[in-house]
Amino acid sequence: MKKDESKIYKNLKKDLSLKTIVMAMSLCLGIAAIAQNIDNKKANPDQTIEQKAKVQTAEEDEFSGEPVADDNAEENTKEALASEDDNATDDDGDEKENTVQNKEKLNEVVTEAEEFKADEEENPTEEKTEEVIVEQEKMQAPEAPTNQVSNTDENLVEVIPYNQNVEVLKVKEYESYKDRRTTHGFMMNIVTENVFFADYVSQHDQAIYEDLWGQEDVSLPQINLNYKFNFKLGSITLGAGYGQGSIVDDRIGDERTITVDKTAGSIQFLLDNMMSEPYFVPYVGASIFKFNIGEKVLSTDSSYSSESEYGNAFTVGFLIQLNWADKESAKEAYLAHGLENTYLDVFWTQHENPNEDPLPNVQSDMNWGAGLRVEF
Repeated sequence: MKKDESKIYKNLKKDLSLKTIVMAMSLCLGIAAIAQNIDNKKANPDQTIEQKAKVQTAEEDEFSGEPVADDNAEENTKEALASEDDNATDDDGDEKENTVQNKEKLNEVVTEAEEFKADEEENPTEEKTEEVIVEQEKMQAPEAPTNQVSNTDENLVEVIPYNQNVEVLKVKEYESYKDRRTTHGFMMNIVTENVFFADYVSQHDQAIYEDLWGQEDVSLPQINLNYKFNFKLGSITLGAGYGQGSIVDDRIGDERTITVDKTAGSIQFLLDNMMSEPYFVPYVGASIFKFNIGEKVLSTDSSYSSESEYGNAFTVGFLIQLNWADKESAKEAYLAHGLENTYLDVFWTQHENPNEDPLPNVQSDMNWGAGLRVEF
């Protein structure tokens, strides 16, 4: 009796071992499908979320379902019960060893599947397509600040080789005139010069100047342009100018008009380097001039004209700097336009008579004039 019970127990144990093997095979097939799915995911990263969800659901159903034994399980059980006792003992040992190995492999595969599933749940964004990821990155990217400097050609810095000579330009600064002035300069003056020909004789009736026009001077508005050369003691100017003026008078009962044109070239010496700023600049000069004189008699509607020879003139005068009146404007004018100084120009000129009879005498006394002079 005990022997029969032992045999039945062994046969049942063998039957359970076969069922365990079948279950393990089913699980292995499911795990193989999972592994194949993993390979497909790695090979096809663009797989949609819906397809992956379906596969995952199928995997979970397969893990949770009870494995079904094959139809041949009973037949295999009967054949096993009819086997000899000695072979059963050996088979039990082999089955135990195979079962342990299969369980270890099964545990490893199940662990890998669970880790993959957990990773899928923790990182669902990896299942998105590249287009969705790019769109999200665009939406999440912070807007660039409005004051960010663009990397254009204007903002690039030129790298100069160490062995290349570089010309360093001096930055323009508003220093004192004595320190900032250069060797070469330019001056322009607009003045009015008065002339009085004491020995002039009319070509119409031989009347003298004072009888016809009294003590009134002929005012000649002039413009002069000058090149300026600066040196340690002061400066020298070379220039040319032109002026024209006229007066009308009828003191003798007949209206008489005299018109004077003057063309001149001049040289002057200015003491403008004595102080840090040229507040007061005395100067002397000499010039070569030529007068064109026209006379008109209204009663007879007659006109007379004469042209003098080239004569000499001597000038003495002074300049008064006006920058101090508005220092800020003077500084801005220098930095923006290179205007060094603005002067009040006051001078006296005496003309020598270059003419011989019968041409009119154009000699004058020390007649004064005034105007503005600017220096660049």
